[in-house]
Amino acid sequence: MATTNIWQQFKSLIPEGARTVVTITNNNGDGTNSATLRDGTSIKWQMRAFKER
Repeated sequence: MATTNIWQQFKSLIPEGARTVVTITNNNGDGTNSATLRDGTSIKWQMRAFKER
């Protein structure tokens, strides 16, 4: 039976134990950070806190 839980559907798309190695290159001062992936790709990301229900 297929799950209707959207979080479970999303998790099923990601391989178990997948990791991404990055080097943090900058704290941008606006709540975001810049990082470089191993292949040289630059990304900008933001950490978000989640409240437990």
